[in-house]
Amino acid sequence: ETPRKKLPRAVAGAGVVAIVLAIAIVAVVSRPKSPVVSRSTLSPPVAVGEVRPYEESWSEEDPPAADLRARLDGEPTDLVRAADERIARVEWVVPDTRAVAHFLVHGRQAGQTTFEVRKRSGSSRVYTVVVEGSSKHERLRRSREEKLALLTSVELKEAIRKRISQGEALETLENAPHRERFPRRALHEYERAEEALERLRKIVSRQGDLEADLGQISDSVKEHADRAREVFRRAREFEKLRYDHFVRREQWDDAGKELSVLLSLLGDHCEGDFQRSLLLLEKWYRPKGHVSGNFEDPGCIEESE
Repeated sequence: ETPRKKLPRAVAGAGVVAIVLAIAIVAVVSRPKSPVVSRSTLSPPVAVGEVRPYEESWSEEDPPAADLRARLDGEPTDLVRAADERIARVEWVVPDTRAVAHFLVHGRQAGQTTFEVRKRSGSSRVYTVVVEGSSKHERLRRSREEKLALLTSVELKEAIRKRISQGEALETLENAPHRERFPRRALHEYERAEEALERLRKIVSRQGDLEADLGQISDSVKEHADRAREVFRRAREFEKLRYDHFVRREQWDDAGKELSVLLSLLGDHCEGDFQRSLLLLEKWYRPKGHVSGNFEDPGCIEESE
């Protein structure tokens, strides 16, 4: 066969090979990529009984595949969920903040669990939550118990009387400036009176001595504590209704002011509802110019004497 006749066959063969190679390359390039899973551990660990906020960054080029609109009613979101909610509960607060996620983790029992954030690319990030140790609330409670254990029955009665007197004084401030702060503080005094009363009852039970005024003291503590809890509950519901009213009407300046009032009423930085509402105030309302001035954080109420 002459070279002239062989040439078209060679060219045709080379063309077929080129087509096959091109198809193979397209197939490889077009093959779906395996989802990338990155992992990280939230630090520091959260304690049992503690509510701790965490701030984690994410890439705006590959944002989370979720509805990132903030939930402004102050209720927990369901965007993320811990794999084992017996160990911890996780919520994503103010998800519309750019390039950063604010997680609120409630430690329930010692151990480890995870939660996942999926991204629009199909990849995901898995966070490990470590729950260990006791919360500040629990440590302070134990410290108070140890101090109360050193008191005599006479000293315990005086401690109860003092707590009730301080609570009554706070209740009279209902017309004072920043009056929203006082219902929770009054309740705190009566809760401490309840702790002292419980210790007094243990002494009486152990010693077998009859305290003639124990019944009267018990009735007084119960009356004050029950009334304070009801006052605090009603005040909380009222302020929440006012806040929800402004949110529904999209009156954001008024809503921001009312949220500040609600935070002052809640009065305990260590409590979950307080931390969620504080993140809304500082990460949603303030950046948008709906609140001005610094919010006076009351701190953890368990730290007050």
